[in-house]
Amino acid sequence: MLDSKLIFSADQDLAQTVGDYDSTSDLDKGTGYDCWDAAIIANEIGDLWFNCIVTETFTSTGAATLKVALHDSADDITYTSTGIEVPLANNTLADLVAGKVLISVPIPQGLKRYLKVVYSIGTQTTTAGKVDTFLAGPVRVV
Repeated sequence: MLDSKLIFSADQDLAQTVGDYDSTSDLDKGTGYDCWDAAIIANEIGDLWFNCIVTETFTSTGAATLKVALHDSADDITYTSTGIEVPLANNTLADLVAGKVLISVPIPQGLKRYLKVVYSIGTQTTTAGKVDTFLAGPVRVV
């Protein structure tokens, strides 16, 4: 079971030219208040894992690659990489098959308030390929 607010991409189509593409959704960890009504900035989101699964096998006219990276931001405008990513070299076209878990790693504490995923298509245009990317418990890597 997934919380819809923790889904960055649901079957997001990444049949794209070489370049960077944002997830269809981003996450606002929000602000809150503690029991003394003191503001808490960028609430931590608990023991969640960053997961990305291929839902449709990728195809390409060449040797396309895919990088999946979690980015954060304090203002929902300027995003930077958190360092949580699957590099291009690790996701060649042969690796991008339906059912493949590309990443399943715990989210560290201390990330900024806003989160999104950036997908980078490298080397060659992809002609098919979709992913699910979300925060939840760990997913078994196959």
